[in-house]
Amino acid sequence: MQTEIDNYHKLVQEFDDNVELIGLAEAEGDEEILSEAEEALRALAGKAHTLELEAVSYTHLTLPTNR
Repeated sequence: MQTEIDNYHKLVQEFDDNVELIGLAEAEGDEEILSEAEEALRALAGKAHTLELEAVSYTHLTLPTNR
């Protein structure tokens, strides 16, 4: 469970870093950095989806069943 929490915190940090980078790139007019940060956010969306599926699978396995 700690691994999942650590992965979530890492994902949030990467998101925050890239949002900040986008702001800086826009302020500087740096299209290359802007494009790279936007691509990184798209990749993070995929990671977030994977973490969501893992969490649902884990929850499903640990919930008590009605017997």
